[in-house]
Amino acid sequence: MNPAPFLSSKEKLVLGRIVTGSYSQDPSTKEINVQGDVDMSEGYGKAASKMTRSRWFKDIPFQFGEVTGNFDVSNQDIISLEGSPYKVGGTYYCQSASLRDIKGAPQEVGEDFNCGGNQIRSLRGGPVKVGGNYNCPSNGLTSLVGAPEEIFGDFNCGYNSVKVLTGAPMIVHGNFDYSFNPLKTLQGAPRKVGGDFIFAYDDMIEHYRRRSLSSLEGAPDEIGGWFIYLDTLKIRWNLAGWIEGYKKHPDLFGPWIPSQLDSIENFEGISHSDAALIRTQFPEIFQKMTANIDPEAVVALADLGDLGF
Repeated sequence: MNPAPFLSSKEKLVLGRIVTGSYSQDPSTKEINVQGDVDMSEGYGKAASKMTRSRWFKDIPFQFGEVTGNFDVSNQDIISLEGSPYKVGGTYYCQSASLRDIKGAPQEVGEDFNCGGNQIRSLRGGPVKVGGNYNCPSNGLTSLVGAPEEIFGDFNCGYNSVKVLTGAPMIVHGNFDYSFNPLKTLQGAPRKVGGDFIFAYDDMIEHYRRRSLSSLEGAPDEIGGWFIYLDTLKIRWNLAGWIEGYKKHPDLFGPWIPSQLDSIENFEGISHSDAALIRTQFPEIFQKMTANIDPEAVVALADLGDLGF
């Protein structure tokens, strides 16, 4: 039985070069379904003939349906993702191409989605489900609207022009990296980050260092890893970490700490000196801290004479 009865011999030749595995054509939709990988990346283009490169790799030459493995159009002159499969079981690569948007990208990607190094301004039209990492750094992004609501790996949107995080995923199970963006607040940030929350700048680039946050308003409710800010701060996202943050960035953490009064339940890691600082700078926090522990445990927090007991 002919797996692709509607394809020309030239089209079959191209598929034979770019498909690792097997393929078939849906007779009703004419879509190409692949059991395996599709590779139209620069590596393929260099190995192909000049005619094949120039003709086929300005765009995606077929309408794909489902690809069980990886799909790679990276490092080519692709200007549109139309023709991409609607579902990719592995990783989808379209980085370092000539894209201005990601319309036409798969709606579901089983592993990673990589679209960095293009000229993309928006994530609209991209996948709604990504099982691994979502990487969109080094574009011209001005907004994260269009990103999936939940990312099961890391989300990297560094080196863009995003001024607000509106549209960012609400849950990121891995790291959330928004380094090298001109942000002033964290409004719109994910509510839960399982890994690190990273806002770092290269200390060799002074004009980026001036673009520091003016507020922590909108920061995540939960960060499982480190909160990393510029090149000066790496803390856990709890009271002990916030006190360390206050010592280096009082303008940021001074307003933030009392705003979290109702949510603070964990007082672990508070040193003697930290307890004294909390007593003088954040008396309501100190009152809650001492009211929720045994009197014997208060002794472990700080010298009682220093604290006025």
